[in-house]
Amino acid sequence: DIRKALSFALGRYREMLFSRQGVQALSYLEKRGLSRETIDLFQLGYAPPEWEFITAGSKKAGIDEKCLVKAGLAVERDQGSTGEGQRGRQRRGCYDRFRNRVIFPIWNANGDLVGFAGRAVGDDMPKYLNSSDTPLFHKGRELYALNLAKPGIRSKGKVCVMEGYMDVI
Repeated sequence: DIRKALSFALGRYREMLFSRQGVQALSYLEKRGLSRETIDLFQLGYAPPEWEFITAGSKKAGIDEKCLVKAGLAVERDQGSTGEGQRGRQRRGCYDRFRNRVIFPIWNANGDLVGFAGRAVGDDMPKYLNSSDTPLFHKGRELYALNLAKPGIRSKGKVCVMEGYMDVI
């Protein structure tokens, strides 16, 4: 179920990067010198600023909110501080972890999608935000794009480890 949720989110984020809403994010990537080929190779995407872009869309896809939380894609609302919902009722459920961010999918060394990182578009803080630790993703155990670098590492017998997602790309 977590893999299904991650795959669903990746598809939606990819669509958004090339939509009208993703113009600013795509422009950022192009200004950083990324070609469409590179954007596609790393499967970069865009999370729009909506609080429930993934959570609302996942319901239609048959993905439970609890699964989104378990996958690191959504955060449960704090019932004590969410304010009033429609008609005076308390808002419940979840909201998207990633909003208004360029999305960097993270795969493990075997090429399995395990999480995401997002870079703020504009001045939002934090500048970078990662998926929370999940049954599939532990930030300290993954090297970004290792799955893509493995053939080169094997052929050259060397590796260069970079700190940031854009540095790697």
